[in-house]
Amino acid sequence: MHSDQASPDNHSNYRFRILSLDGGGIRGAFTAACLAEFEKQIGSPLTNYFDLIAGTSTGGIIALGLALGKSAEDIRLFYEKYGHEIFTRQKPIDASIWERLLFSLLKHKLPTSFDLDCLLQSKYSSAGIKRALTEVMSDKTLADIVACRIVIPSVDLIAGKVIAFKTPHLPNLIRDRYLKAVDVALAATAAPTYFPHAEISPGSAYVDGGLWVNNPSTVAYAEAMKIGMVCKREAIDPIFTPADISILSIGTGKPRLFVEPDSDKPGIAWWGPRIMNTVAFAQSQGEHFKTKYFLEDRYMRIDFDLPPESWDLDSVNSLKSLLHIGRQQAIESFEGVRQKFFSSKVLRFHPFPAFSDH
Repeated sequence: MHSDQASPDNHSNYRFRILSLDGGGIRGAFTAACLAEFEKQIGSPLTNYFDLIAGTSTGGIIALGLALGKSAEDIRLFYEKYGHEIFTRQKPIDASIWERLLFSLLKHKLPTSFDLDCLLQSKYSSAGIKRALTEVMSDKTLADIVACRIVIPSVDLIAGKVIAFKTPHLPNLIRDRYLKAVDVALAATAAPTYFPHAEISPGSAYVDGGLWVNNPSTVAYAEAMKIGMVCKREAIDPIFTPADISILSIGTGKPRLFVEPDSDKPGIAWWGPRIMNTVAFAQSQGEHFKTKYFLEDRYMRIDFDLPPESWDLDSVNSLKSLLHIGRQQAIESFEGVRQKFFSSKVLRFHPFPAFSDH
């Protein structure tokens, strides 16, 4: 055990630390660059300092990567290497004359970047992102994760419910243990209109968790309280109360405004291309306010102001700027983050065994 690591015999002042990562498509490059700089400064894997990592959408990719033992620099390079491949347009659809006529009537209501193919199919294929994720995660499952607990929000369209994929960090968690990390990442990042829904088992359909919790900080807080209540293995599980939980939350950009309606009666044609970003931005801010209220100074948020021009989920031309801003934000905030989160290491994570191992 490292000399600065928490001891199972010293539970009285154990601080349960959470890393919460927002969704935001290619803007996750900001998060990855920020974390890579933190990891460079501390000279040790980030998972040594967090008991739980929660990540929505692009934040889920980062959470999975870290938990599978990838360095934050590896993940930063993932965005740099695969960003353009992930956001490669689908082949044009063979539209009927009536579909083309309908689009010509609606076109003046849509953003200039929105074309007929966007109206009839998802903007991007999942093939590019699946190839990229497989390069990084191979065939690893959630049962292979031993570096840190994770929580990854998604939406199960067929069951009609919101869900969160989890490592086996609670007793009797059996649903997700043997799911492939790549499949979980695809289910977490299938943003409607951008990517097709993801299928894990035959007949299933999952979409982006950003629809309900783009900033997963309160989900992570609730999960931590559950862990504190039910995980009681002697000399293995940390003992802590809700007052001992702290969260480092990293956003993917604050907009000057969400959208500006061009009339007093915007309909589906106007809202369709804009709804995903609006939901994500509004939800992130709402969760930020709630978590700050619950935790006060035990909650720290790192974010940046988006420029007036649009940096959407697929704005890959902004990739270099996002990487630069992420590194700069890490440098500027490091001392405060170091004091709150990097002063000591956490207890090693021990997954609960499968029933067959009992």
